[in-house]
Amino acid sequence: MGALHRPGFKVVENRTWPTRHRAPVLIHASRTLEQIDNRALKRLGVARPSDTDLVRGGIVGIVELVDCLERSVNSQAGKLNFYWLYFQTPGVAEAEFERDVVGTFRRLAYAHGGSFDVPAGHGFLDGFPEPAQLPDRFNTEDLAVYADSCRRTGFRGGLNWFRNMDRNWELSAPWQDVPIRQPTLFIAGGEHGVVNSPMLASHFAKLSETVPGLKRKLLVPGVGHWVDRERPRGEFSPCGVFAWVSR
Repeated sequence: MGALHRPGFKVVENRTWPTRHRAPVLIHASRTLEQIDNRALKRLGVARPSDTDLVRGGIVGIVELVDCLERSVNSQAGKLNFYWLYFQTPGVAEAEFERDVVGTFRRLAYAHGGSFDVPAGHGFLDGFPEPAQLPDRFNTEDLAVYADSCRRTGFRGGLNWFRNMDRNWELSAPWQDVPIRQPTLFIAGGEHGVVNSPMLASHFAKLSETVPGLKRKLLVPGVGHWVDRERPRGEFSPCGVFAWVSR
């Protein structure tokens, strides 16, 4: 499977050990013939080569190692139903969200986290149940403002952020591993699905290392995504945050 990196069919390689190496890497094929997963080749759109056509026991190519992730949501890394991947095909998520714009925001406003996985044949909103009534943190006037805005602009602009991640990583490469030293206040809901996800749990634990300027790290109990609305008063409110910033 390693030889598939050379023609660009495969851009992710899974290993159990990390590396800080960022430079060209030679691909060496083993002498023994490994078991090839035909399902993986099919996902990559590659025909299975015959055993006699495979080069073994030597260098078969060179690739550029650009990053090393503890976990990846790339489809080639085995996570096939993550919502980022569902957002990749232009028009799919747009059609789902724009079918009932008010209903979309009603579900998102009610949910604490929802599901990050979108099973085959389902939509993103299937993981967010329709609420019997709106929570206190939102009212129909609030939803009308959001809905009117997205009826005018559509959802594509926001969804395109998920479709531009590779380019964003390339543009931000000069700041790879650069610590954030500015005074920082981190606030998140204790029930927020992103903070509690396995993908980010280790990063959250090491936040004081990657952000040396971190002054406080707060997880608000019983709160999901909408911290300022679920706790509209006190130190977690916008006024409380601004008061901290102005110190």
